[in-house]
Amino acid sequence: MAKERDLLLKARIKLEDDDWIVWRPYKVKFAQSDIFGVFDFVCVKFGCIQFVQVTTLPNMAARRNKIRDFFEIAGRIKDCYVWGYEEKTKEFREFLV
Repeated sequence: MAKERDLLLKARIKLEDDDWIVWRPYKVKFAQSDIFGVFDFVCVKFGCIQFVQVTTLPNMAARRNKIRDFFEIAGRIKDCYVWGYEEKTKEFREFLV
């Protein structure tokens, strides 16, 4: 059975070989390192964003259900914002990208 870190490394290499820019949160001891508690990577290429969960084939059904549950709660990702903090008003202003 392949170890998680080995699978993640293989997946990252494949994504980067396919020209994706890949980001994974740093592993922190005793803390959740998955993005939104679901995904292992966020990848960007030519204006497309892809969230990736890496697992073994026997675990596919469980991971797919976990992702479906996430999207039932969160909905589909539609917009991207930049938040700028305005010192004068002590508030954030958001800008749609």
